[in-house]
This record gives sequence, structure tokens and C-alpha cells, in this order.
Amino acid sequence: MKSFSIYVLTFLIFISIYSCNSKHKNQTINSKIVTDTESKIRENAGNPIDYDNTKVLKTVYVVDNDGVEMKQEDNLSSATLGKYNYGEKLEVIEVKDGWLGIRDRISRQYKKNGKTIITEGWEKLYVQTQKTGNLNSLKLSPEDLNIVVSITKNNKTEDFENGIPLNDKLKFELINKTDFESKKKTAVTFLISDTTNIKKKNGIIELQCDNIVKRYIDKPDAEEQRQEFSYIGNIPFLNKYVISGSYYESSDFKLVDKITGK
Repeated sequence: MKSFSIYVLTFLIFISIYSCNSKHKNQTINSKIVTDTESKIRENAGNPIDYDNTKVLKTVYVVDNDGVEMKQEDNLSSATLGKYNYGEKLEVIEVKDGWLGIRDRISRQYKKNGKTIITEGWEKLYVQTQKTGNLNSLKLSPEDLNIVVSITKNNKTEDFENGIPLNDKLKFELINKTDFESKKKTAVTFLISDTTNIKKKNGIIELQCDNIVKRYIDKPDAEEQRQEFSYIGNIPFLNKYVISGSYYESSDFKLVDKITGK
């Protein structure tokens, strides 16, 4: 029963983590706040760019464990606008000697006549080339494995900007590729992907429950209220259907009770 419980917990953890983290992964704008201490208004502060007409040459990742500073110009004495953390993905729009020009959305905040003024727009900023690399250069540590950025319980979500370790719910450990491949041969899944039995018709998925017919209705053109669903399968021992949902800036999995429809 112990191993059985572990498999159940692992599956539920996967669903929870995906639901908690996916909304952050789908956000495409990563706006940084820059405090401009100059008293005068600078109409062309920084290096403004036209987002639509700026070509992305490549993408890189921050590979320095301490992160990399965002510089306004391509030199160390230039103003520091913030910092990218280890593992962040960056869009490169210029390559210079020892520096990369990065496309990002910047919010600038300064004072004028006693009032706080905020401007926002796409800019080119610079990072040191030596502190970036490709995806294969990133390495996980044991401390990274159980970090979550939000937790939803009883329909209430608590967000953690810098992430927190979920020590009371999860226990992960790193293994090597050989161990992974050997365990993969005996892997067990409780999900039955009977997607041919339940099909979407006219944008609607109907789940037959004992007490109700549960309907999931697509709204692909509803902009910020957009929602689209897919039937994934069912888990017999939990007596649940599994539905995936995609929304304006997030996605999730839902376990739907076959009796109550909840």
C-alpha cells in the first residue's frame, strides 16, 4: 500500500504543480521597474525599440548562479536597471564584444513636481555574454526541485514572487540518467487515455456523471475570458475524469468526480 500511495501522491503533485506554475510560464511580458532618480523628464530614456520590427537573433539563458545585471549600455559603469536570475530566458537582438543586447519591457519611475510618473515600453538593454549560455548549460540542484511560485487551496491562491520550498508536501531527489532509465522500465500509470470514448462536439465536452451531465464549453474568441478544454482520460481508482484547460494567461488540469461532477 505504501508504493501505491506514493504513485497516487506523485500524480496529484504533478497536476498541482502544473496548475500552480503554468500561468507564470504563459506570461510573455516580463516588465522590470526602474527607478529614475533624475529630476528632469527624459523623453527617450534608455534605448527604446519597436517591438514588432525588432528581430530576435537567438535566445540564451542566464547560467551564472548569481544572475546577471541588466545594464543600460554595454559597459560595466553604465546604469544597472535590475538583475536576471539564474535560468531566465533572454531574447538577443544585438551581439557586441562581450555584451548581448536584450529585448525587454521596462517600466521607468521618477518624480516630477512632487508627483510620481511611470512610463513603460520596450527597450534594448545589455548583459555580459560570459554569464549566459544555452539550455544544456543549466543544472538543477536538490534545493531547486520542490520550489513553487503559487499554491491554490480551496479556491484561494497564494503567490510567492521568489518561490518557496514546499517541504511539507513534497520530497524529490536527483538521480542520474542510468537510474532513471532503469526505473522507467517499471513505471506505472493509473491514467487511462480513453479519448476515443469522449469527444468534443461543436466546442463542447460532455462528461456523464451519476448525478449530472458536466459540460465544458470552449470560448476561443473571448479574449481575456478565453477558455478551451481537452479530455485527457480517466483514473478508475479515484473515480475521476481528467480535463485540461487553456485560458488567456494560464492553463490547468481538473479532476472531475464521476458521481457528483465536482
